[in-house]
Amino acid sequence: DELESWQGRIVSKFLTPQAQKYGLIAGGTFGAYLVSKGFLSLTNFFSHLNPQVVVKYGFYTGFGTATLLGGMSMITLDNLYIRADPVFQYCRRKVQRNRTVLTALGDGIEVGDLRSYRLDAGRFELCKKTSKETKESSEKEESSSLLDKIGMPHFEQVWRPPRIQMIFDITATGPPYRTGLVTCEAIKRTGFPPKLETTLLMVDYEEGEQDVDKTIYIQGNEEQLTRVSSRSGLSLKMLAPHMHISKAIHKAGEANIEGPSGN
Repeated sequence: DELESWQGRIVSKFLTPQAQKYGLIAGGTFGAYLVSKGFLSLTNFFSHLNPQVVVKYGFYTGFGTATLLGGMSMITLDNLYIRADPVFQYCRRKVQRNRTVLTALGDGIEVGDLRSYRLDAGRFELCKKTSKETKESSEKEESSSLLDKIGMPHFEQVWRPPRIQMIFDITATGPPYRTGLVTCEAIKRTGFPPKLETTLLMVDYEEGEQDVDKTIYIQGNEEQLTRVSSRSGLSLKMLAPHMHISKAIHKAGEANIEGPSGN
């Protein structure tokens, strides 16, 4: 106890507010001296360089910086947007090579003239947390937040990846010579490089004399088909009744015939 009190008296004697003030002034002055000396040394170094060397390395530095910024911009744009043509080509190949589709529609599947798609760019969205998620997060925290006290809903920022929804028609050139309607949905996962992921790929076709609608799921299932999008408020199943297989292809053919005369 005596030793601790003696040490406390020594510390309180030397670490007075005035001594701390002088210490800060001395430290700041010494720091400013070191910084100014560093700047003067750099200035002296560059001023004694050959102008040819300065131009050479200045060009390399500028070119490298511009290349780096351009590459980062392209990667950012590639993560934010999705192109329709790669998704269409991938889905077309999957459909043409699927044995179940070939058995149901026929060999030699060709793509028709009907093609439509919807693109959604990637973005952040504020989503309301469910009561279960809010309860779990509040249990982990020792004290409740201000939102809990006033009864405000909880929101969190969620990244929505780029997405495309597409439909196109197909026709078999071999028996039983059926036509079908392909529905697909794909998203682009963020990464380097970004990766396309097909969440739904299905083929609708008609079978029998009564034209009974049949569906073949190549990728995904009915859950993806009935899922309501938070961006559009619609599901692919909600849009399906408005696109009859035979009528859609027939209308596409009429549009191609009447198009040149209308112009």
